[in-house]
Amino acid sequence: MTTTVPEFTISLTLNARRELVWRAWTEEKELAAWLPSTPLESISFDVREGGCYRYTMVNNETGQEYHTGGVFLDVIPYERLGFTWVTPMLPLRALLS
Repeated sequence: MTTTVPEFTISLTLNARRELVWRAWTEEKELAAWLPSTPLESISFDVREGGCYRYTMVNNETGQEYHTGGVFLDVIPYERLGFTWVTPMLPLRALLS
């Protein structure tokens, strides 16, 4: 039996410098600032090919936690960030470029 991992690509043009977008996806404090449901203490990034990341989003009304994590696959600063995106429900591959 062969299983395939779902893949998707997010494509969005932002009116922001590449450095700012890169930091938003790769620095703990920046992620916590733009994703306020994610407590800073739950965020961990090892931004290198093969490095891992994890964070937990929290529903402020119910306290329910949503755990997310994965592995960085492609890391080209300010150009490309490819990673797996694993939740307890569904593993995915994502590419940010």
